Amino acid sequence: MLADWQSPLLLFNCALATGYVALGIVWQLAAARRRKSAAVLPGMLSTAQQALSLNAPPPLAVVLPVKGAHAQTASNWRAQLTQHGYSGQVTFVFVVQEQSDPAYVL
Repeated sequence: MLADWQSPLLLFNCALATGYVALGIVWQLAAARRRKSAAVLPGMLSTAQQALSLNAPPPLAVVLPVKGAHAQTASNWRAQLTQHGYSGQVTFVFVVQEQSDPAYVL
């Protein structure tokens, strides 16, 4: 028969061993999930690289707030639109405060 002090110690050791077994099972499930995720990652990266086309520069948007106009305004804007030197896609957005501004009609 067990002594009085041995019974709680035995229960504690059984509970501790059960906890370690449960921890091991959870650890193995997490490792299997990580391996599954790691197998998908290279395909995701190659898709992202193709989408970004690492050799091509990213698209660019230029916001130009304008107010007023003078004789060379249209030719200056045309030069900015065509001679910027950026090889990627460029979008120009002209912002005018109100429709009555002379720059609005250009």
